[in-house]
Amino acid sequence: GSLTSFANMKKLSWKSSNLPSVFKLNFVVKNKTLSLYVNESLVGTLNESQFVSIFKNNRLHFGADAEAGGGFTINSFTATGAEVHNSYSEIIKRYLTPQDGLRAAGRDFSIGTAANLSALMSDPQYGKKLAENFSMITPEMDFKFQSIHPDSISYAFGEADLLSEFAKLNGIKIHGHTLVWHEAIPPWVWELYQAHKYDELHQALMDHITTLVTRYKDSISEWDTLNEIFGDDSRERFGLRSQADQENNISIWHKAFGFQIYIDALRKVKEINPKAENWINEFGIDQKESEEKLENIISFVNYANKLGYGRLVDGVGFQSHNYLPNQEPATSVDLKHAMALVQNETQVKVRISELDVDDASKHLGLFQDKLTVCKELHCASFGMWGFSDRYGSMSSPLNSSKTGNNFTSPNWGAKFEDSLIFDEFFRPKPEYQLLIESLRSI
Repeated sequence: GSLTSFANMKKLSWKSSNLPSVFKLNFVVKNKTLSLYVNESLVGTLNESQFVSIFKNNRLHFGADAEAGGGFTINSFTATGAEVHNSYSEIIKRYLTPQDGLRAAGRDFSIGTAANLSALMSDPQYGKKLAENFSMITPEMDFKFQSIHPDSISYAFGEADLLSEFAKLNGIKIHGHTLVWHEAIPPWVWELYQAHKYDELHQALMDHITTLVTRYKDSISEWDTLNEIFGDDSRERFGLRSQADQENNISIWHKAFGFQIYIDALRKVKEINPKAENWINEFGIDQKESEEKLENIISFVNYANKLGYGRLVDGVGFQSHNYLPNQEPATSVDLKHAMALVQNETQVKVRISELDVDDASKHLGLFQDKLTVCKELHCASFGMWGFSDRYGSMSSPLNSSKTGNNFTSPNWGAKFEDSLIFDEFFRPKPEYQLLIESLRSI
């Protein structure tokens, strides 16, 4: 067995024959450094960050992880010189919706955000602001293949179930994310691809879809079934993602099965839950220079929906990330043109799914402008990729891996970026009030 610190990566190991059954944990804070001791042995330290005051509230959140296939049982938890709180009962609860907030302004219009259980369970402000302001959430990490299906015989439903419970308690709709993606793939699935065990690989994906759509049939009625499947390779039918410059960015699904795997996935969702909506979620298609990619999506949607299986694709999500610091964010004019094109040529729904803006304060009004487009075109929903800069996707570098296995969890706090409608202290920015004004006019 082993126990690894969150800092300095020092590991204490024991043989299974003499594995301690009782651990004594001591946390010592001195000179803005937290030291962790296990059974009197120093495991590691965590220094105060210049960006985040980790000792501000004098609270320490305790959690424990186990490797897939392993595990342990915590029979008791005691503390000396400290008061023990139950984060579950404090946070997974119903919050009141203020009448002057974003959610109340939107009324029946679905206004959404990406949500992550790690932030929810460790930061009470996060849950409060989330429930007060949003009527829809897109799980940021907790439903992804790597997170929820870590090995071939195990599912890790804990995080997804808790996020679902929080949403249910607060009357929040869940937009399922995601069933088929070329990233966030667990090692055991990647190994099937590398060994050319394609029959097993196909079955693994179908089993994964079946399990998730069945388990959450009563709580999730729409899924990002296909996420970022389109690329820039004109040699591939519909311009689908296949080979990329970096090996970890290939689509093992397309390389193993071609575009048919996507049809199989769409059909599987409808087979399990005929009332569920299949969405294609894609980035960059609100940019003027992405006309070819958009036309490929339109061609794919029309192809899938005319195969004779009924409507397989119900909507197209426009991520609308604005990540490029040397390029102006996509304008609302470009977004409106692209969305209207999809609506007119496919008759499926559209939504903004993952909006955030690099240097958002320098582009005041962009969130509101894109919400206005959504209103004019009767979007199914308007979603942002987070709401506070404390947990924004631009606020830290992504982890990297050689096997496409690089989205286990965010690494928040390395640096805060100005990309969302609340700052790192959950204070609303001017864009927040602009959105409220726009929602009240719906």
